[in-house]
Amino acid sequence: MKNMNRETAILVTAASAILCACPGLVMCSSSLISMLASIDAPSSEAGIIQGVSAGMLCLGLASVLIPVAVGYFTLRPSRLEEAQILEDTGKPEELDDTIPPAI
Repeated sequence: MKNMNRETAILVTAASAILCACPGLVMCSSSLISMLASIDAPSSEAGIIQGVSAGMLCLGLASVLIPVAVGYFTLRPSRLEEAQILEDTGKPEELDDTIPPAI
């Protein structure tokens, strides 16, 4: 994925959000519901239910973080683009002209 244009990066991020984040949010919510429902369960079953629910919660949170990582790595400017901006302007894009130079 070296030379990916911005439209492709947005489509990949949207697809990963639909395929990973939506099921991850469903998994998180269902695990929280089952944790709350296990409060009334007998003590021998409550530990098993809460353990499985905690595992589901961790998997759900991990699958929600996948689109965040995909978006970060596909939408950030490459080093070549940063070098081109620096070459064209002579200064990094983030610097503001109102900042005085160091003495």
